[in-house]
Amino acid sequence: APATATPANADMFRAAPAARVQHQQLRDMLHAWREGMLAGTSGGRVSGEHAPDRRLGERRELRPQEVRSVASLLQGEGVRTFEAALAGKGHLHEAIREEMLEGARRLGLDPDRTCLDPQHEDAIDLTGLLFESMLRGNAMVQQARRLFARLVMSYVKVALADDSLFMRGDHPARRLLDGLAITCEGNEGTSPQEREMLEHAGGIVERVVSEYNEDLAIFELAAEELDSLLEQQRRRADLAERRAAETMHGRERLQHARAEAARELSARIAGRTLTP
Repeated sequence: APATATPANADMFRAAPAARVQHQQLRDMLHAWREGMLAGTSGGRVSGEHAPDRRLGERRELRPQEVRSVASLLQGEGVRTFEAALAGKGHLHEAIREEMLEGARRLGLDPDRTCLDPQHEDAIDLTGLLFESMLRGNAMVQQARRLFARLVMSYVKVALADDSLFMRGDHPARRLLDGLAITCEGNEGTSPQEREMLEHAGGIVERVVSEYNEDLAIFELAAEELDSLLEQQRRRADLAERRAAETMHGRERLQHARAEAARELSARIAGRTLTP
């Protein structure tokens, strides 16, 4: 790093300390949450929950490349397990750990002799909490939960390499999640427009799962495509709303004209005897 900040990089130097503080605050909150989960059970262990194993004298920590290899192997897998967790049957971070352990075993990395390091543990927990909060905050039907479940392991890979995912609302992967939440919220696919949006969202998810390889450009492109689709949907909705308002206004004018005509006719024939 240069010894002095130039106008071009001054903002980066000012932002870096703040980002480090936010990063530490995030991890402090995560560790407090984890300790609370463990303290809430007898014996200091959550039922079915994997507390991070720190017996480093017996196990070696997996190297970053090994963890990324496991995550790459599992990318797009574990969907049914993750979907069940997102539906409230267990915790997502627990399901992710189980899949990671199985993936390590498939790559010949004995889980009895290896373990995740603390940063990898944090990345898994934060990913699980992120997805669970997205699903809790939005009304999602089963088809939507399946789309999010497809993305879980891809987001674990993002988190392992870039923890700003959890601190930046403008992060490409966060933008994609937000767009998917808007697309899927309350969408049961009952109308042609709803089905079209779900199909587009599904295609975008599949492309991310199949193409993501530690290059965030795929998330950027996917988020932009989804934003464009949502904007088209908003324009169509606005047009339909305007047309509906114009139709209603036309009906009101017609009813008013009929009432005026009826009053005028009544006034003109009042007191007169009409022929058959």
